[in-house]
Amino acid sequence: MKYCIYRLLAFSFITVSAITSAQTPSFLSNIPISIDENVKLPLDSKISITLITAKPKKLSQTLSDNFDIEPLTVNEQSVQLPLTKTYVHDRKQSSKHLQDSFIVDYTEPSASAFTKEFKDKYKETYQLSDLERYVSEYITETTYIHGFNIASVVADTRSGDCTEHAVLLAALARSLSIPAKIVFGTAIVEESDNLNAYGHAWVEVYQNDHWQLLDAALYGAIGSKIYYLPANELTNEGPGYAFGIAEIVGLLPQALHIMK
Repeated sequence: MKYCIYRLLAFSFITVSAITSAQTPSFLSNIPISIDENVKLPLDSKISITLITAKPKKLSQTLSDNFDIEPLTVNEQSVQLPLTKTYVHDRKQSSKHLQDSFIVDYTEPSASAFTKEFKDKYKETYQLSDLERYVSEYITETTYIHGFNIASVVADTRSGDCTEHAVLLAALARSLSIPAKIVFGTAIVEESDNLNAYGHAWVEVYQNDHWQLLDAALYGAIGSKIYYLPANELTNEGPGYAFGIAEIVGLLPQALHIMK
């Protein structure tokens, strides 16, 4: 029964995304990015960035409230803010970040078997980076054909894009009693002389009294410098998750500009 409901909601996610993308960039699509003439590659570890978005005030409030990222200026079309390669924050964690949910269904048989394989391999001597690496190596087929697969389906199919990596990583963390949440946003990737930005999904886990970022999809991206710009976490992990994703997609930037 749950699988049938999931397939219906996957269709709903595709439909909602199609409606949303008529006004905002589609999730996972490339986002136009430019730099000031006096900014040279490679970029510094901390940069200033201006982003064009349909909802600058809402995005500004979300960044401040949920990620401790304080925008410098906000107007009717854009937000200017400082950005580092990785970010941490100490917002309080909630019991929901350990729960089995419709999306992060780590008690389902295929997800439970996946966790057991991890525990058998690492016993009690694992680091957070081991979770990233394990999920990265476990998903053997990178594909963009899925709308949004739940953790048990990802554990079974071993395929997907960044959203599937994030969902399975969150499931693994929670099954190990590590609070975890799924975050959607923008990845700015510098590689050699190229700079690209696109919609992305990753995970935040709570350890040592703060949230820190894990990304199984881009784990081991050799030679790349990655800046993460969050939009919001996925708070609705129930059957109505598609509409929550659509709201987050509406916060993604339409364009980015890096300043000195």
